[in-house]
Amino acid sequence: MRSPADPRDGTEILAQSGSDSHWWISMYIGTPPQPLLVVVDSGTVDLSVMSTFINPAQRGLAPVYDPNRSQTAVLVDGYTWWQQYAGSAPNMGYVVQDTVRVGSLSMTNFTFEVDNVTSLPHITGPPYGNLGFDPDPNGQPTSPKRMPGWLQTVMKFLHQPVFAIDFHRNSFRGVIDFGYIDSHKYNGSITYTPINQQTLWAISIDGIGIGSGAYHQAPFDVIFDTGGDGLVFPRWAMDAYFAQVPNSTWDSGINTYLFSCDPAVRAKLPSITFGIGDNYRGVIPADHIHVGLLHDNVCFTSLRAGDRAFWGTSIIASQFVVFDYGNKRMGFAHKNLLTGPPSPPSPPGPPGP
Repeated sequence: MRSPADPRDGTEILAQSGSDSHWWISMYIGTPPQPLLVVVDSGTVDLSVMSTFINPAQRGLAPVYDPNRSQTAVLVDGYTWWQQYAGSAPNMGYVVQDTVRVGSLSMTNFTFEVDNVTSLPHITGPPYGNLGFDPDPNGQPTSPKRMPGWLQTVMKFLHQPVFAIDFHRNSFRGVIDFGYIDSHKYNGSITYTPINQQTLWAISIDGIGIGSGAYHQAPFDVIFDTGGDGLVFPRWAMDAYFAQVPNSTWDSGINTYLFSCDPAVRAKLPSITFGIGDNYRGVIPADHIHVGLLHDNVCFTSLRAGDRAFWGTSIIASQFVVFDYGNKRMGFAHKNLLTGPPSPPSPPGPPGP
């Protein structure tokens, strides 16, 4: 690994919001470097990028990675990869070694995945890949042997094997700090809790409170996944939340509640308080919960019920969040929220998986 600046002292990487559902960063692959906007995804270990191996009818003129334009690209003979995310068709392709740079963190001969089959029928815009921040020590799902992931590789070169995320809802401002924790970005102290799965950023939540109501102390596990904006809760938590939303009705087909898109009803959506141990209470403001239009005047939110709880960018934008890779724990702190005008309901369609 090499860098124009000593990577052991850390680097700050600017992120931008793709309508708050995804956060993207710029990375550079190859020699000369080819810029790509990729999703910041703590729910996967893959570094996978769209490439010119994809059928031209699908990729059109999208600025995807072209290994033939890189003087340092090498196709890893005999290796392939396959990955399928919930609710989508599989992605698959070849395995390549090339120079990869994120911020000032640069690695030569890094092994990663390139698509030749994508789940998208047409590539109409960014993102053009996933940069996985999952802690899975098993590495990327390459075959016949799994190759180390980007995060587990880069963490070896930092004085402090940690990264911290400071996203802000509706402001299109986000920062990821690698190798250090910036005390100017949060208030008070950081509360840490151990991850309870070696392969995921998963922790135990002590309970939740809805709006100004009573706090329900009922522990459940949550996986933090920056690859989307979903907030998946146990069904009892969904029932408690929508009990405060007038005339909301349960839809078993999409595992969430539906309600009127009337502004007066939307204004009644409450905040959510969550607890970590006895010392930390974090608040997800109501305006951090995405609202979508299902049809006519019927709306839904990014809240869903499920057997496994996944929390995405909605909560991560409301807290200062530390991913402590070295100590296998996560940290949470309060911060000053930077917000813009509230988002209108998203276009018609059911919620994603």
